[in-house]
Amino acid sequence: MNEVIEAEPRTAAVTATSEMQRGPLAMAMQAMKAGMSIADMRDMLELQKDWEANEARKAYVQAMSDFKRNPPEIFKRKEVAFSGTQYMHATLGDVTQSIMQALAEHGISHRWDTQQKGTQIVVTCILTHKLGHSETTTLEGAPDDSGKKNRIQQTASTVTYLQRYTLLAATGLATKDIEDDDGAGGPDPQAAEAQAAFEHFMTRIKDTATDEAASALWREGSVAIAGFKRHDLYGAFKDAVIKHRKGLCT
Repeated sequence: MNEVIEAEPRTAAVTATSEMQRGPLAMAMQAMKAGMSIADMRDMLELQKDWEANEARKAYVQAMSDFKRNPPEIFKRKEVAFSGTQYMHATLGDVTQSIMQALAEHGISHRWDTQQKGTQIVVTCILTHKLGHSETTTLEGAPDDSGKKNRIQQTASTVTYLQRYTLLAATGLATKDIEDDDGAGGPDPQAAEAQAAFEHFMTRIKDTATDEAASALWREGSVAIAGFKRHDLYGAFKDAVIKHRKGLCT
C-alpha cells in the first residue's frame, strides 16, 4: 500500500524567494540580461531610491494633514507653585498620551534624541512615518535650577521640558487651559451640572486651612470643571483658589 506523505509547508522559504525576486539582486540580474552597464544599474538604483524617498515624504505630509484635521486637546492640569510663582502646565504624560495615540492612527511614531553640549541640554524630537520619512525639531536649554533641585533633578527637569515642547512644536499643537465655544454662544445642555460642580468646589475653598489642602482641592476641582468646557467657570475657580492661597500665606 502506497502512503502519501505531505511535504512540510515552506511559507518562509517561498516568501524569502519572492522577496529576492523583487529585490536589488533580481533587478541587477534583469539589467545585466538587458545589456545594461554597472554604471547604468547604479543610476537606476539611485533613481529608485529618490523616487521612494519622495513618495515617503508625500505620505508623511498627507498623514500630518490628516492628523491636524482632528488634533487632540491637551489641557493644562498640573499646578506649579514655588517662591511666589504659580502657574498651570500640561505634563509630559498629558502631552505624549494624547499626541502619541493620534499620530499612531496616521502611521507616525515619535522618539527623542538627547545630548549634553557643555552646559546646554539639547533635545531633538523625531517624527517618523511608517514609510520611513522623518522630520526633526530641536530645542536646547540650561539645567533648571529653580526651586530646590539637585543637579540630576535640574537636568531631568530641563529634559522633560524640552521633550514636551519639541513634540508640541513638531506637531504644531499648543496646550490650553480649556476650550471655549468659539463665541458660538449656543445653549449648553450641561449648564446646570457644570454650575453645580462649580458651586460645590467654590464652597469647599473656605474649608481648606492649609496651602497643601488648597492645592489638593485645585487639582480635584480643576479637572472636574474642565470636563464641562466652561472657560468662565474654570477661570473663576482658578482665581478664587489663587486668592485663597495667597491669604493663607499672609
